[in-house]
Parts: sequence; C-alpha cells; structure tokens
Amino acid sequence: MIHATVLRPAPRDATPGGAAPIGPACHDHGQQAAPAARRCDRTRHPQRALVLLSTLLLWLLAMPVALAQSLQIRISEPADGAVIHAHGAADIALEASVTGTLSSYVTAVEYFVDGVSIGYGDGAPDHGFVWRNVAPGHYSIQAQVRAGIPLVPPGYVADSPPVRIEVRAPLVHPALDPNGPPLQFTPGVEASVGVVAVDELDHRIAGAALSWSVETVGKLRAKAACSETDAPDHGQFTTGADGTARLRFTPGCASANRLVVIRSTQGAAPPLQLTLRGPDDRAGAIRLAANESVLVLPPASTTAVTYTVVDAQDLPDPGATIQLSLVPATAGTIEPSIRVGDDGSATAHLRLSDAATTAVLTACVRGNTGVCVQVPIRSSEGAIAVPAAAILAPIVQQALDAPGVQFDNIGQHLRLLRGGNGGALSNELTINTDKGSTGGGGAGDAVADGSRVTLFAAGSIDLGKRSGARSGFDATTRGLTLGVDLRVKPGLVVGAALGGLRAHASAAAGVDLHASGLSGSLYGQWLPTERAYLSAALNIGGEDFDVTRPACGTQLTAATNSSHRALALEAGYSMAAATVRFTPYVRYQHVRADLDAWVERGTCLDALSISAASLRRSLFAGGASLGRAFSTRSGVWTPELALEYTSQAEHHDAIYARLLARGPNVPVQLAKVDRRYGVARLSLSWMTSMQAHPLSAFIGFDTDIGRSDYDSRTFMLGLRIPF
Repeated sequence: MIHATVLRPAPRDATPGGAAPIGPACHDHGQQAAPAARRCDRTRHPQRALVLLSTLLLWLLAMPVALAQSLQIRISEPADGAVIHAHGAADIALEASVTGTLSSYVTAVEYFVDGVSIGYGDGAPDHGFVWRNVAPGHYSIQAQVRAGIPLVPPGYVADSPPVRIEVRAPLVHPALDPNGPPLQFTPGVEASVGVVAVDELDHRIAGAALSWSVETVGKLRAKAACSETDAPDHGQFTTGADGTARLRFTPGCASANRLVVIRSTQGAAPPLQLTLRGPDDRAGAIRLAANESVLVLPPASTTAVTYTVVDAQDLPDPGATIQLSLVPATAGTIEPSIRVGDDGSATAHLRLSDAATTAVLTACVRGNTGVCVQVPIRSSEGAIAVPAAAILAPIVQQALDAPGVQFDNIGQHLRLLRGGNGGALSNELTINTDKGSTGGGGAGDAVADGSRVTLFAAGSIDLGKRSGARSGFDATTRGLTLGVDLRVKPGLVVGAALGGLRAHASAAAGVDLHASGLSGSLYGQWLPTERAYLSAALNIGGEDFDVTRPACGTQLTAATNSSHRALALEAGYSMAAATVRFTPYVRYQHVRADLDAWVERGTCLDALSISAASLRRSLFAGGASLGRAFSTRSGVWTPELALEYTSQAEHHDAIYARLLARGPNVPVQLAKVDRRYGVARLSLSWMTSMQAHPLSAFIGFDTDIGRSDYDSRTFMLGLRIPF
C-alpha cells in the first residue's frame, strides 16, 4: 500500500488594497463575522475538489507498483544444486510456487533454461512442466509468472531466482549377483558368475554393457587331459531387463584360483574383481586312500599310491592338484604333481631305489600349505626283511644248536665209558697204580669197571661265526652238562643229564643277542659185542632270547622264547690192535625247535613284529676216529683224532615280519646253510684208577672244515667220577 500525503498551500496576508486575509476572517464565527464566514465557505469548495483529485491521481499512480510487489515466484523442484542421474536422456519434472496477492490472477508460468524458453507450466497448483530428453550437463533454470486483474491494465510479471542443477550420466558399477552361483570352479567344467549392473544409488541398470577377463592366480598347471587355457578368457556381455547377467567360461586344467575382472563400458567406475576359488583353495583335507600311517613298499618296483582330497564339508574335491616330494630325493622317483579326478582321488606312482631304506613322502594341495599329509616310507627289504633276518639268524642258529651242546658233552662221556670197557682197548693194556689195576676184560667182564653209578660233568665253549651282510653274526656259546648214569649190566648203561647254556651274539645292523637255556636228556649206550656199540640220547629244553638293536635314535628291545625236542643216534665198531684203536661210526640227529612270535618294544616307527616259526634240522654224519693209548704212572693218556663227513638239511615255516605301526607282512629269507661239510675233532682223554674204580677226564677241540656259511670252533672239557 502506497500512502500519499497532500500538503496544503500556506495562507496569504491582508494588504490595504486587497481583500481581507482569508484565514482569520474564515475562523471568526461570531455574529459580527457572519458575512465573512459565508464568503469563506464559498471559497473552500474548490479547494476540497482539488485535494480529492490529487489523492485519486496519486493512488492510481501507486497501485501498479503495489500490485507488482505482491506477485512472487520460485522454483520448488528441482532444488538448487541438485544432481540428477540420467539413465540415457533424462526427463526432469519442473515445479514452481507462486505467492502474493496476485497469485490468484496468474495467467502463465514460463520456464527458461540458460535464458532460453523451454515451455509453459500446465496450470496446476504447482505449475508443473516436464523437461524431456535432457542431456548430461550443468544448467540454470528460471521461471517467469504473468498475472493480470480484469479491467485493470496492464498485466504483471515476476521472475524466480535461478536454480542451478547438474545432470549426470549413470556411473555403472558391476556388482556380484547375491543370487548367483558360488564363486568356485572345477577345471574342464563350465563356470558361471552372476553379475548385476547398478548405479551409484544401487539402482539396477538394464542393457548395461560389461567386459570381462580372467587370469589364473599362479602359472603352475596340473597334468591333466584338459585345455591348457581358459576358453574363452575374455569377452563382453549385456545385462538383461532385471539388470543381471551370467558370465560363462570353461576353466582350463590349472586348478589354482581365477581372478575375474569385470568392467563397465559406460563411465569410469572401478572394475569388479572376483576370485573364483579353485579346487586347490577349496581343499579341506588330503589323506591316503587306504588311511595308511606308513607305506611299506618293495624296492626297485613301481607302487601305486592313491590320495583323496575333500573340501571343508568332507565332500570330494575334484580337480585339485597335488604336489609330491620325496625326502631324501635319492630314495626314489615320483610324479611332481597329479590332478584329482571327479571322485576326489588321484594316484601317483612311486618307485623306490634299491638302496632306499627309509624316506618321507609329502603330498600338499598346490598353493594350500595348510592341506598336507606326510607319510613315512619304509622299504620292505631294507627296513623289515634285512633287520628281521639279522635278528633271526643268531636266534635260529642258537635254537637249533642248543641240543647239540648237550649231545656233544654226553657223546664225549660215552666215549670215555667205551675206553674203559667194551674192548675199546686191547687186553694187553692194563692200568697199574698203587691203588690197584684195571684193564683188559671183555664185554662181560665186570671187573674192568666195577662201578655201577657214575657222575660226570662236561663243559664246552663254542665260537661260531656266520658271514654275510644281511644275516652275519659272531656268537659265543657256553654249555655245561651234569649227568649221572647207571650200569644196568656190563654192556648196558643208562643215564640222565641236565644242561644249561648261555650265549651272546653280535649280529648285523647292531643287533645284540643274549640267550640262556636249560634242557634235560635221557641217554643210553649198549655194547652188543666187544667191538660194536649203539648209543641214543633224547633232549628236551628251551631257551630265552633278549634282543636289542638301534633304531630311531634309540635302542629297541625284544624278548622271545623257543622250545626244542631232539634225538641223537650213533653206532660204531671199534677195531683195536695193541694200543691203537680205530672206530668208524655213523650218527644221526634230528632237532625240532618252535620259536614264539615276538615284538620290539618302543614307539619307534621301525619297531618290528616277527611271527612264530617252526624250525627243523636233520643231520647225518659218517666218520672214524683213531686213537692210541699211552700208559704212564699217572694214568693212561689217549689222544684221538676224528674226521667226519656231515650232511644236514634245515627247514622252517615261512617267517613274516612287519612294522608295528602298520603295513603288510613281509617274508623273511634266512641265509641258506651248507648241506655238506666236514668236521675234525681232536681230543685227549686221561684215565686212572681210584680204589679199583677208573677216574677219567677229557679235553677236546672241534672245528668245521669246508663250510662256507658258518665257521664253528668248539672247546670241550669233561670229568667222570665213578662210585
């Protein structure tokens, strides 16, 4: 509202020649001034009209200005500084707000962009207008409103403040489709990757063009019947109506992870990088297919070793690559890598060298050092058969020789008996002492030895040695026999003996053996004529064996037992002339020993378990002895030399050994024994008389002749005391 103020003109003073002043005359309303007042009223009517006319004129001049100031417009949509993301050519809705007293008289709203008119509003309350096909860029928008009052010209115009906006092209981001398949693959099987294209506001974009490429993480490749490269390894694809797409390719035989890079061809959005987990990365465990804790393999032969690979859910993991290594590398050969098949298993071929004894085979899923398995390897020959043979060789020898120790002592005692009776010496030889004399007589001459009961003691030391890197050993056996016999009649003697032995052997591979045994014998000798004799002995006993050997940086110990039954038969005929005696003879021995199964104690991986065994030895010997008696004041001394030819055969059941940790039973081969060899025996006996009873003693030495596998030397000493 514009207010106008009318200033009245100031009053004029009365002068002598003029009219009286208007002011004072017009304000005197008394009776004396009545005529003047009437003149004053007549002069004021024109002045009022002038004031009214001036006021109307001023109002007409101020009303347009007031009306124009009451019309205002502003753009309410879009906001100043707005950024509009356009998917292609954008359509932008424009809205304006008109205020003021003339808002009801709006005739048009026109929109301008950068000063150029783009159209008029639709007349709705917000005077909306759609600006179509707007290209990306920066724009300044203004709205102009026109209003007019009927019969009150002219019209009125108002401009809005400018609104500045930016229209941006969409920045397409490739993203992983949350509903897509897992990010993993199997070599040789088509892989699929779900992708979605979105803008900055995560709105999905249909028809977005994307490019992709794939790269193998790591260049090592597995040996497999598949393509060396991924097919294809790059390409382009377009999202569908829902903004999603599937990237498909067939991975090559490399089982390492794949790095897939997806880029948008629209805008400069950063690429999407996805890692497809290959079977190597997905592997959760690797194990031997048969769950062996140790592999026992024959040397110089190829053995299949099968592995299985599973994922974290213990399901087969096809396509994984297994890398293999053997320590030491000289232990053998194996493929450096193998590829797991569809069933999750793969087989390598391992060949141990001839000299290999122990090794470690390591298998790891390639690139996944946390998924490995190590299995010790033992050569069935070097780690089992060889040490088992080294242990068994002295045990078998001692178990079969144990009865022979007592047989030798009893045999020497019976030879002394024959020397004092039975025509072993000629009738011309008589033992003369201050206590009496003895000698002469025939088979039935009881005077020759009037003792019915005889006690004897005999001891022997045997030094044995077997050559050979596998089953060689050095053994020392000490035996002691105590016996008593009874002369039933002049030509028949029966007796019993008890014997013990202790032995020690040092064998190959550091094997140390201690043995102790106890046995009992029944024996007898019959002289059917003055010259002939027949003797027999039966022995039953057993031995205990304690074994130690080095392995795994420690000493493994074991213990086992054996029991035996043995029979010895000997027959001969003595021919004497004066003081010389020649006696051909034959002898047969049979020994059966049963060896218990046993195991080595300790946690060492190389600890062995050896099966029970039944051992048999049959021996046939033929030979002759030649002796000559010398009579002295101290007694009769008789040196004697015997030579014999021996044929023997040893048999045993199959013996098996295995590792305690696990593994197959491995047959143990013992060294073959010589079937034929010779024995030489040199002995010296002494006999004297004690109160008409002969007292005798002997010393002897035995050695093998022409025996390649075993060298034995035996020293014997015995004493016979009659009662």
